[in-house]
This record gives sequence, C-alpha cells and structure tokens, in this order.
Amino acid sequence: MRLVARDGCVLRDADVLLTVQAVAIPDLALYRGPTCDVPDLIVEYRAESTDRLFFGPKRLAYGRARVPELWFVDASKSLVTVLRLGAGLDYPWPAEAFGEGETLHSSAIPGLALPAEVFFRPR
Repeated sequence: MRLVARDGCVLRDADVLLTVQAVAIPDLALYRGPTCDVPDLIVEYRAESTDRLFFGPKRLAYGRARVPELWFVDASKSLVTVLRLGAGLDYPWPAEAFGEGETLHSSAIPGLALPAEVFFRPR
C-alpha cells in the first residue's frame, strides 16, 4: 500500500462507521490518505454466513456510506468478486470476478494492483 499511497494505511478487523447507527468490521479496510473516514477499498473474506449478508444488507450499507470499492474473497473457489460504486450509490451487477492468474486493479486506489492468488493462500 505504501508504494502507491504514501499516507495510506491498511486496517485489519477495524470498526468502520457507516452511519450513526451502523458499524461494519471488514477483514481489511484500505485508506489511501491520512484520514480514516470512509475506506477507499474494503476486502472481506467469505465465511459461513457472509454470502447472504455481504451481497445483501452489507452491500447496501457500504453503498450508502459511499465506499468506492469492495473486494469479496471466496478462497474455497479461488475467486475475488469486485464491486465498484456506481452513480446511484449502488454497485452495478453483475460484478467482476477474478481468479487464479488474474490481476486485480483498484479503481479507488490508483496504482494498487495485486495478483488474485495473494488472497487464496492460507494465512
């Protein structure tokens, strides 16, 4: 992150205030500037119940909070689904999907590019 955004930071499992009544705790929240207001990019890993919540209420909450980009990692399928915020504060569907051998380029953090495989390796 520091290579593309000198003042940027990556927070793991941090509280992200979406509204005065809604807080999310994504796996990773990336900020390209020194302020940690709304993340520029959120990365969430699939868990047992995450599919339903992520693509439903969480996606809507992130859109209302104006989070520009979401990456949803399903390591069991070696797939990263990328959602980019549209003009109507929603993420256009169908989303882009990236797998082994492909590179993800962030539109929210210029210069940030990662091979999809980095998300599929065990921690």
